[in-house]
Amino acid sequence: MSIDDQISFEKARQLAKTQAESILCGCIESDAKILDDKFIEYGEFWMFFRNRELKFSPEASLPASAAYVVSKAGETRIVADLLGDEVGLEKLTSQLAKYFQNKVKKQKNS
Repeated sequence: MSIDDQISFEKARQLAKTQAESILCGCIESDAKILDDKFIEYGEFWMFFRNRELKFSPEASLPASAAYVVSKAGETRIVADLLGDEVGLEKLTSQLAKYFQNKVKKQKNS
């Protein structure tokens, strides 16, 4: 993948917002700010988190515990939100980095 093939941060954030809206629809007001300003950029991807000020019913605890990953090539993933767990977050970001790096290597070799 060349630098020209990479999406912008703004496009990645929009993709993450679309992911969040798709799993949280019905759980939040339509005009709510769904993503937090906090995000992580780690190698080939960004990870976005839900707005911590949003409140959810117990029935929505699973979708409310998601984080949204967007690769710099535009691939999206929904993962566990481990923002408060430094060790778990480091393991997750490391695994995701390896996954996306391997995809980039395979694309370069094909």
